[in-house]
This record gives sequence, C-alpha cells and structure tokens, in this order.
Amino acid sequence: MTTPAFLDSQNRLHRESTSGECPHCGTVSHLSLLACPSIARVRADRAAKVGVVLQCDACHTPIFVRYRVRAWLEDRVEFHLHPEQVEHAPERFSYPENPDVWVPLVFSANDLAQDNRGSHWMGVIGRLAPNVTVAQATSEMVALTKRLEQQFPESNTGMTAKVIPLHEYMVGDVRPALLVMFGAVAFVLLIACANVANLLLVRAAARESEMAVRTALGAGSWRIVRQLVTESVLLAVVGGVFGTLLALWGVDLLLAMAPQGLPRINEVSVNPTVLLFTAVVTALTGVLFGVFPALDAARANVSGMLKDGMRGSSGGIASRRARNGLVMAEMALAVVLLVGAGLLIRSFSKLIAVDPGFRAERVVTFTIAAPETKYGKYPELRALANQIVERMKRVPGTQNAAIVTGLPLSNMMLRTSAHIEGTPQERPGERKVTDVAMATPGYFATMGIAMVSGRDFTDRDGSGAPVVSIINQEFAKRYFPNENPIGRRITLGWEQDTAATGGNMTLGGEIVGVVGNVRRRGLSDEVTPETYASFMQPTFSNFSVVVRSTAAPSTVISAIRAQVREIDRDLPISDLRQLTEVVAASVSRPRFYTMVLGVFAAIALVLASVGIYGVISYAVSLRTRELGIRIALGATGSQVSRLVLQQGVTLALAGVVLGGVGAYWLTRLLAKLLFDVSPKDPLTFFGVAGLLTAIAALACYVPARRAARVDPLRAMRD
Repeated sequence: MTTPAFLDSQNRLHRESTSGECPHCGTVSHLSLLACPSIARVRADRAAKVGVVLQCDACHTPIFVRYRVRAWLEDRVEFHLHPEQVEHAPERFSYPENPDVWVPLVFSANDLAQDNRGSHWMGVIGRLAPNVTVAQATSEMVALTKRLEQQFPESNTGMTAKVIPLHEYMVGDVRPALLVMFGAVAFVLLIACANVANLLLVRAAARESEMAVRTALGAGSWRIVRQLVTESVLLAVVGGVFGTLLALWGVDLLLAMAPQGLPRINEVSVNPTVLLFTAVVTALTGVLFGVFPALDAARANVSGMLKDGMRGSSGGIASRRARNGLVMAEMALAVVLLVGAGLLIRSFSKLIAVDPGFRAERVVTFTIAAPETKYGKYPELRALANQIVERMKRVPGTQNAAIVTGLPLSNMMLRTSAHIEGTPQERPGERKVTDVAMATPGYFATMGIAMVSGRDFTDRDGSGAPVVSIINQEFAKRYFPNENPIGRRITLGWEQDTAATGGNMTLGGEIVGVVGNVRRRGLSDEVTPETYASFMQPTFSNFSVVVRSTAAPSTVISAIRAQVREIDRDLPISDLRQLTEVVAASVSRPRFYTMVLGVFAAIALVLASVGIYGVISYAVSLRTRELGIRIALGATGSQVSRLVLQQGVTLALAGVVLGGVGAYWLTRLLAKLLFDVSPKDPLTFFGVAGLLTAIAALACYVPARRAARVDPLRAMRD
C-alpha cells in the first residue's frame, strides 16, 4: 500500500492501485474503502494525517490506518497510501458489541435541525466525578429530562433518563443465568462431596477393627483423626488435579458452544485466580467432608469393636444414619437441578416452536453499508438498490430477492409515533407507536410473510409517487379494531430527507396492504405494531438483502460475493449467512443455558444414582447374616428383594420430597430465563420425581438381586 490517492470534492477516493498486503491474513488482495473523512473536515482541520478504513476482500477484515497528507489542492486532498501507524484499541476492549472499527460520530444538518427532536436512539457513556454516586447522577438527569419535557412537550413528553453502571449494563441480563449456573456447580460439588463422605464412612466402618487395634496399642484420637483427614485431603487433591486437567479441555469446549454477545466470554480461561480458587475449594472439601467420618471413627467403642472384630460390624447406628442422610441430601440436590433443567428444556422447546412469521429455509441474507463518499445522494442509492436486486436474481436457483431495513430477529428497527388521519390528535405521551421498516417489492414473498389483504409494493411506489404503507396484523388489530384499514391514511412522526422531492418526506400515507405479524426483536418478545414503507421512497444507505434460492447455500453465497464485486469492488458486505442462522442466533443464549444446566443435572443424576447404589450395596453386605436367617426361616427371594428395594426407594422418596420443597422455592430464580413456563410447572415437578424414583429403584435392583441369592448356610457360618 504505497501508491498515492486523493479525495475529490465529492468525497470519492481515487487511487492508482486497488490492491495491497493485508496485515491480518498476509495476502495481497483488493482493498475496498469502507470509510474516510470528508474533504471539508480534512481541509478545516488542516490535518497532517488522515484516518481511512479499508476492507480486505480475502478475509473481509476492516483495517484502520493513518496516512500522511501530501497536499491540499483546490478541489481535492491528496495523501500517500503508506501507513505510518496502525491504530489499535486495547486487545480486550470490545464495547459496544465487539465492533471492528470505531469512527467519529458526525451529525448531518438534518440531524441537528431544531424541529427534528423526535428520535431518541442514542446512549451516553460518562465517568462520574469523584464522590458522586449513581443515585445523585440519576437525580440530576431526571431533573434535566423534566426541564426538556417542559421546553419541548411535543417530543419529550414521557421521556426520562436512567443512569446505570456500565458493568451492570453489560452483564445485567446475564446475571440471573450466571447465578443459576454457579448454584448448579455448587450443587454438583455438594453431591460429589456427599458421595465421598459416604465412601469415607463406609471405609471407616470397614476399618473399625484396624482403628480399635491402633487405639489399643496407644494411638490417640487426634492421631487417628489426623490420619483419616489426611487420606481425605489426598483423595480430594487427586480429584482436584484430574478435574483441573478436564477443565482445561472443557473451557475450550465451552467457548466453542457459547453464544455470541455473551459479556466477556472470551476472557474465560483457567487462570491463576481460578487455580487458586480450585485449590482452596479442594482443600476445604477434603477437610470438611473427611473430618466427620474421622471423628466418628475416633469416638468408637474399642472393646466392642475388638469383640466383633472377627465377625465384622454394622458401623453403628450413628454411622448408618449419617450414610442414609447423605443419600437423601444427594437425591434432594439432584431433584433441584433436574427440575431446573426440566423447566429450561420445556421453556426452550416452547421458544423454538414459536412461529417467527416468516420462512427462513433456503434464504440467504447479507448487509450492505453503502459508503457515503460514493452513495451520498438518494438517486445514487436508489440506483444501487435496483442494481443489487437485479443482480441477486441472477444468482443460481434464485426464486426472488429483495431489500429491507432491519432484518427480523436482528433487533434493528426504527420506532416512531403514528397518527390516523381523520381522528383527533393525541396528546404528547399518548400517541400510537409503531416500528418502521423499508422494503422493496417482493420482500414479503421472498421472506414467506403472509399477505393478509391488499397488495404488495410495486415499482410504481417509487420516487415522486404518492407515499404508501403496508401494516402488520397487530397494527390493524390494535389501531383499526373492527374495521378495514385498507385505504385509510396514517402519518408517521418521522420525516426523511429526499433529494428527489427537494425536501423532507413524511412517512405513512395510504395503507395499501396488511401482512402477517413478524417477530421483530426476538421469539420471546411480544408482537408489536409495524409499518412498512416503500424502500424506493425514503432510501437508506444501510440495508439488508434477502435472497431465496433452491441452490446449495455455499453456491449462493459464492455467487452473491461475485455479483456484488461486479457492481462495485469497493462495496462492503457483512453478515453474509443463511437466514436459519439468524433464527438460531436469536435463541443461542437460552439454548446455551439449557445445555449447560442440563449437563450439570445429568452429572448430578449419575452421582446420586451411584450414591444410593453404594449405600444399598453396603447395607446388603452388612445384613448378609440377617438376610440368610430370613431365607432359612422361609422368606422367598422376591420377599428379600422387596425388602432391600423398599429401603432404597424409601431413601429416594424422602430425598425427592425434600428436593421438591427446595426446588419450589429456588426455581423462582429461573423466572427471568423461562418462556411461557411457570417456575412451579407441575408437569416438570412430577416428571422429575417419577424419573428420579425410577432410577433410584433401578440402582437398588442389583443389590436386591444379590440379596435374594444369599446362601443361608454360608451367611450364618461367615
């Protein structure tokens, strides 16, 4: 990139070469112009350097560089395309929403017009002065909005301001989910610790004779406790090391599955802080869940254990109760996790079943941001839009193609007031509200949006023609109840400057059609009134293109790139993808939350099942003599199996009841994550209870079968 270039009086970039080496991918390819300063600004600032944004056609990465100005000529500013310095933001700085390039915000004369105060779309970032609280800043901003409301009632009635800490603004909507996930991790940890504690209790009971001998030979209680706690900590450390190694792999998997836009997700890593936290938790769990079995072993009756030493021991009533209590706790915690996962699964299944109002299959979409340096006038934009639509129809297998501002489910829309002509003028703050989108003819057919009544836009609805609009069913239902809106006229509270009319165009006009409702913001959001204007009347420089084709998506995408390149090699395109990907991205967060909590619930279910299996198996081994006597006295194998199953299922049912009570209170934390499902959904609660009870019974089946096959003679002899 060493050739001279200049901006002419119409802000068009001229250069002798259109290729250069990309600093990102290293290839030599065509570099398209994305943005550059106006000649008036450069001349006014007498800048020594000019910032220009290019885009590599090979990797489609924006490149922001500064170039030295060579001369200020009469009708142009000439500078040399030799970058002296590449400007980069800090590596982890990605506010807002992971941008590639930051450019100065410049307002047009129309933006700054005194009568254009109805657009409230900007946010402000500021740093509080020392010793100023958020509450004080909020109070001052509210007072300011009150003064604006009094000064400009037409545009500012009902408008207010709220000061939110940036951290809260960025993570506020994911905080409930993070708290739920943290709770799930804690529950899984507790279940695992309960399993380990049960294991240690069983080992302590099996080693009663050993501990009795040690005590008889002079070992004090503290020494026995220290030995058993050391074994527990060692077991926890080994588990912690393997868990950390698993986490190194799991973090990469988590990042690969994480949805886009999750705050600071790219900063997640196994760093020293995480390792320290893991070490502390590992040590604490090893000590806390090892000290109780150790104390139980140290307090045992030495003479009684020595008498029973050769015949084994039941481990004592206290030890047996502790084991049963731990199993019930495991089952209770598993119930809470399974209920939470079940609620999220039901919520997600209902969410993806919502009709978005369009057919996303076999539709490819992309976004065009026409540079104002080349397409700053409306005739040029209209010509570009027409050319793009015609070129897209040449893509293999294309059935239709169209342009729209604000793709559904993209959360990109314009909102303004609406007034129905012939009705009393509403007072400020009580006006009807509608979302606004601009579309070309054929958009509704391309998207598969139902045309309920009236007609679509046509080529006649262009520059200089009467202004027309198409509304959705929600608009008709809310603002035209029990009447036909076709032929009625509306006035939108938004004017658009158009070069063709020589002034501002007021959107609205005659309603010529009614179309089906489309989920504009997300599948979980309510349908809102929406008005479509003809794209060829108030043209926009940023718009989305939709192409419906029967060809393979990869073929369509390649053909789209080629067609756009033939139109204008400097025309940047972004977000080139299938519309099904847009739909999937709109539910990526609930899918991610459901999947993660589901994995935790599955782990909890396995651990709880293993726990109850271990306790029942050990209970059968302790009761071998008793079961042998029962069989010798005439009990059948099925009766013995039923006895063992009854013990296990009783423990499971007790845990399920306790877990159900806990889930009833804790699932309130999931309310913000659920869609069309109550946190107290009875189907989920009873389904989880039945599932967990059945799995517990299955876990007890093997020990029950073993108990039914006990040999009475061997049992009484041993």
